[in-house]
Amino acid sequence: MSEKLRIAMFGQKRLSREGGVEIVVKELCTRMVREGHEVTCFNRSGHHVSGAEYDEELVEYDGISQKAVPTIHRKGLAAVSSSFFSALYSGLGKFDLVHIHAEGPAFFFLDTKVPWQESDCYYPWGV
Repeated sequence: MSEKLRIAMFGQKRLSREGGVEIVVKELCTRMVREGHEVTCFNRSGHHVSGAEYDEELVEYDGISQKAVPTIHRKGLAAVSSSFFSALYSGLGKFDLVHIHAEGPAFFFLDTKVPWQESDCYYPWGV
C-alpha cells in the first residue's frame, strides 16, 4: 500500500508486555509504523501492574505516538473510563482508521463523520 494512513489504536492498557492484547497491539503498531503509517495509541493512565519502575509514560515508542487518556482508578471503572475517553479522542481526531482491540471498548465508539475527517472507517478487532 503506497498511501500513508493515520491510524488510532485503543483497547489495550498501554504498549507493554502486561497481557496478550498489549503484546499483539505493540506488534501490530510497530509493523504498521515500519510500513510508513502514522500510529497513535490511546493508553490508560496510571500505575503499571509490573511495578513503579514501569510507570513512566512514554510519548513515543519506536515511532508510535502514545497518548494517555483519563482513567478512573476504581474497581471495574478503569477499562470502562479509558475506553470511553479513547473512543472520544479517536473519534474526534484526524484519523483515517480507528482500530479497536476488542468488542468491549468498541461499545463507546460513535461512528460519526466530522468535517475534518477524510474517512470514518473503524475496525473493532474480535467482533
